[in-house]
Amino acid sequence: MDQYLESQIKSIKLRLDRIEEHLGLASLGPHASDLVVRLAREGKTLEAIRVYRDETGADLAAAKEAVEALPRQAVNSR
Repeated sequence: MDQYLESQIKSIKLRLDRIEEHLGLASLGPHASDLVVRLAREGKTLEAIRVYRDETGADLAAAKEAVEALPRQAVNSR
């Protein structure tokens, strides 16, 4: 897939995640990879944010919010 399409897909996924969050239909946790969850649990927040952004295309603020919410969600849901 070319870079333009990958960029568009990441953008659409991010928008959908934000809509789901706004409507209370889904949490950000399930969208994070096991690596992001592990890094967050280990307290490696900056690295987890970087990986989350790479994986999802999220902007810095959205990635920070998602990663900071992960430890609470991960303990309860995994």
